[in-house]
Amino acid sequence: MQPIACAGPAGPVRLVTGEARPGSRIVWRCAGAGAPLLLLHGGMGSWNHWVRNVDALAASYRVLVPDMPGYGESDLPDGADDPPALARALRDGLDELLAPDERLRIAAFSFGGTVAGQLLLAMPDRIAGLALVGSAGLGVVRPGTVPMERWKGVDDPAALAGVHRRNLARLMISRADRVDEQAVRLHASNLARGRVRSVAHSLGDSLRQALAAVPVPLAGIWGELDPTTPRGPQEVGEIFQALRGDQARLTVLPDAGHWVQYEASDRFNPLLLEALRAFA
Repeated sequence: MQPIACAGPAGPVRLVTGEARPGSRIVWRCAGAGAPLLLLHGGMGSWNHWVRNVDALAASYRVLVPDMPGYGESDLPDGADDPPALARALRDGLDELLAPDERLRIAAFSFGGTVAGQLLLAMPDRIAGLALVGSAGLGVVRPGTVPMERWKGVDDPAALAGVHRRNLARLMISRADRVDEQAVRLHASNLARGRVRSVAHSLGDSLRQALAAVPVPLAGIWGELDPTTPRGPQEVGEIFQALRGDQARLTVLPDAGHWVQYEASDRFNPLLLEALRAFA
């Protein structure tokens, strides 16, 4: 088959795969033209974790951005609530969207990194390189999860927005004054539609194991103030060094938090493009 063409000025094209299997629909956004680039969002997120990046990346790549199974507009097939099952569903969708000889670049954010690791194992010959962004699944030492305010059961809209704003400042964005209305709106929408609980998978080291098994080119971009790496990004650098030696490049963005591609998109986008160009 020919690869899906999705260039155009009207924003990302909405695509659906798995329609022939009830309960298995995956909704994708597609923009740009050229070599395919898969963007994987984080836990309790959706494609909109990349909302400030798609246009910049689509100038150089054919960008494919799914709502992973159980998130956003996508179905959650029976039993598809762990990274291997999510990866299998995405692989099936990619089989519909890619030409047989196309190799894929992946950029994976947070929990999306654990799913990317399972894609490495499922389709090792189809992946040209992996760029990790604040990724989970590396076995980073954490004393616990970041404490969050409970949002369920808060009925007053203003109070609920306040909870979301404070939680974003605790986990996702480095400073409270950078939590804008768009971030609150996207976060609220994603929480309401998220059906996969990712925390336990994020705390493990499944991605690290997959990277050890599949020698794909590796790069990373981390926010300096990312609370999911309590010892700082240098711990990620040590893991990269152990996995790839000097062949893996980690870039740390100062004065930025976990959702670095949103908070610091103007600095992030050229760095990600540079990392992607280095993949064969």
